[in-house]
Amino acid sequence: MRSWRDWSWADGNFWDSGVQPQFDDILQLYDFDRQLRLVFLDAIDRIEVAFRAAIINTLALDKTCGSHFYLDAIHFKDCKAHRDVMKQVLGLPEKNAAIKHYYENYNTPALPPVWTVLEAMTIGQLSRLFSDLHLDHRKTVAAKFGYDESVLVTWLKSLTILRNVCAHHGRLWNASITADAPKYAKAIAAEFPSHNDRGRIFARAVVVQALLAKIDPSSDWKVRFKQLMSTLPTAVLAKAGRTTAELGPVPGWEIRLFWS
Repeated sequence: MRSWRDWSWADGNFWDSGVQPQFDDILQLYDFDRQLRLVFLDAIDRIEVAFRAAIINTLALDKTCGSHFYLDAIHFKDCKAHRDVMKQVLGLPEKNAAIKHYYENYNTPALPPVWTVLEAMTIGQLSRLFSDLHLDHRKTVAAKFGYDESVLVTWLKSLTILRNVCAHHGRLWNASITADAPKYAKAIAAEFPSHNDRGRIFARAVVVQALLAKIDPSSDWKVRFKQLMSTLPTAVLAKAGRTTAELGPVPGWEIRLFWS
């Protein structure tokens, strides 16, 4: 088994304090990271469902759009965006239960309604669809969540990447995911870490909590997240010369109203 001294957790030199680690140290941090992934996956699942419903309820049920609005380029920001969406739709796997049911039972229209299409889409595809919509449509959907559409575009992209890291068992606790880092919403700008920490996991935790607070005010996700964070093995980190700052938290975040 490789020594933890040689284990590349972050920058190729995780254990640089000179103190010999114990197997239990590794296990504690691994278990915390595993629980962190599960907590985020649960939240992202809820957010994905909510965004799917928001697009359907605001656009598909609007008489100016309709059940097959995705067929008309007028509903997208430009022709290229519409072509990209159509490629996604035509590439959806027919083995998907909803898609399969449609083609087995209906001949017209040739393509399924948007609620069937969205059910078959991944969060990544849903994110691209939202960003490709006409600005007016993005604003309409965004109004359901109380944040600017340009902010939500980046939030969905950042959660897509986060979801993929979690689903593929990537290290999360001190990861710096700078690609598609979330844009800060002015209304809650104080809840986000500094610009240099935008790629840290705490910034995405703020995004998750901000969305869940709108989707389901009774959600206990923030409670579970705070409880999990309280189990972070800080003594293990100290042995390695590391600190909780690598998660990018705002000082005193636990007692802020946003997390209460």
